Amino acid sequence: MKKLIYWGSIAISIILVFSINLIFNFSWQTFLYCLLALAMVILPCIVYVTIIEFLPQKLFNPQKRIFKTSKWETKFYEKIGIKKWKENIPVIKSVHSKFDKTQIADPKNAEYLYLFLTENCKAGLGHGVSMLWGYLSVFVLMFILPITFIFSAWLPVAIVSGFVHFLSFAIQRYLRPRLFKLYTITKAKEEVEKSKLINQSVQFDGEIETAPQN
Repeated sequence: MKKLIYWGSIAISIILVFSINLIFNFSWQTFLYCLLALAMVILPCIVYVTIIEFLPQKLFNPQKRIFKTSKWETKFYEKIGIKKWKENIPVIKSVHSKFDKTQIADPKNAEYLYLFLTENCKAGLGHGVSMLWGYLSVFVLMFILPITFIFSAWLPVAIVSGFVHFLSFAIQRYLRPRLFKLYTITKAKEEVEKSKLINQSVQFDGEIETAPQN
């Protein structure tokens, strides 16, 4: 039901943009301009996200500065009520790895958590680039297409697209510090367990060497 409301809201927003433009200037040219705006804002975003999905995992180290979420940023997301609405935004599986980010399936596995973090960074970057592209395209095309069309169709489509991508972008950025904290704790526990096993193994080998020979 939540997904239906989410996607339905997006569809209604786009229909409103088309309808308002056609009401005030009914023509095939207006309709085609609206289609062009929709295609040129959305299709490049799909391309960007797909390219990011196939980039090497090592590029998405969560400790890189670009992927770190500052305290003021976290506070900003909380100010806009992210805790209340983040569960209503659907999460799409990774295109390439098919990694499921809807839930943490193995919270006691540091390797899995690190993979989750890299997928989180990928998703955040994809939404961030897509969000910026919508507004950048408006600025570039102001010098190419009729200005009335830019403000009546292209800008509204870019705003809808930017808002949708911002919601997912904010969620990824907000969750990242918590994921990283869980990863570091789990990693530390695994290191402790590994150290214990090594010590037990060394102790056992020592006992064998010192055992009396018959």
